[in-house]
Amino acid sequence: MIKLRDNKKLIGVVILCFAAVFICAMFMNYGLDLNALNNAMLDEAAQSLFEAQKSMSSITVTAAGGVMGAITLIVLLFIVNRFIYENQSNMGVLKAMGYPAFKIAVSFLKFGLVVLFGCLIGYAAGMAFSPVVYGVFNDGALPDVIFTFHFEVLIYLIIAPFIVFSALSYLYAVLKLKRPPLDMIHQSQKSKTNKLSLKLQNRDIKKPFLRNLKTTMLFNSLALIFFVFIAGFGFAGQIQIAILMIDIEMDFTFAALNLTMGFILGLVALILALSYVVNSNSKYLSLLKAYGYTDSECNRALLGGYRIIAYIGFAIGSVYQLFFMKFMVSLYADTFDVAVNFNIPGFFITLGAFVAFYELAMLYFKRNINKIPLKEIMQV
Repeated sequence: MIKLRDNKKLIGVVILCFAAVFICAMFMNYGLDLNALNNAMLDEAAQSLFEAQKSMSSITVTAAGGVMGAITLIVLLFIVNRFIYENQSNMGVLKAMGYPAFKIAVSFLKFGLVVLFGCLIGYAAGMAFSPVVYGVFNDGALPDVIFTFHFEVLIYLIIAPFIVFSALSYLYAVLKLKRPPLDMIHQSQKSKTNKLSLKLQNRDIKKPFLRNLKTTMLFNSLALIFFVFIAGFGFAGQIQIAILMIDIEMDFTFAALNLTMGFILGLVALILALSYVVNSNSKYLSLLKAYGYTDSECNRALLGGYRIIAYIGFAIGSVYQLFFMKFMVSLYADTFDVAVNFNIPGFFITLGAFVAFYELAMLYFKRNINKIPLKEIMQV
């Protein structure tokens, strides 16, 4: 029933898994090798550096694995939910034929294979890049940490995510499939609107139609709001962290990693959100066009509301990055005396890059909206 190769949005899951495991593999492996050192023989200054390096590795693994893992899970469950929504008629027929929900949901275990693939290539890349990271840390202040293969890292970063994400996809599908077969076949609740959207719609009922429509479209899917927010937050936070790293003369390797992670997180989250907005509302847009609304009016109604969400995310990410870097540098307070200040030029450089990045993405999806034919209305 499920053909993974036909769902292009799963590429986003692969990329997120790759990014999270790539970072975790390097720093988790380094942390384990660092712990193998005989720190009892270190002097006071070296002991402080040892503890700082260990804490930094743990925080990096927790941040990359925890945050990126949580985002990946939300993205995956959102894709599962959309797949069920778009194929509920076929699944309803299977239920009517006597197939229970837990048997139909077995197909959703395939989504775990996507996570497995992303984790595999992320782990392989992390292991390949680890010597570079070890070389940065082995600066002479501590005894050289020798790269060693740790089987438990492979378990934590490949096997465990595969099992957990497969199980959660399956259980979530079982939960979503517990509906009467006839409701699924006739696609009842097809235009389900959440309570927040209905409340805002009722409050703004006297406003112009298109303005009211923009509010309804925006708040009808809180998951999409989250993705757009994360796009702005991740882009601003990670890239400005990279700029601060350069500012305090940290090794460029870590700055490059943060630049890459920020761009990947922003790109995946934004493209995923906007593509779902356009694809899931194509029939509704064709109906608006049939009633004489212009492409520009349709664009503003459908996509206009997400701009403020993206820039709110950017603003919060800009504040977060300063406090995060101050905290990370404080770990080395006994070893290095470095002041971390908000980099105003870096902020405006990142803002300019984000504006260009976001508006180009919006332009691409606006063109997709403009290409939606009026014949779509015949399928409503």
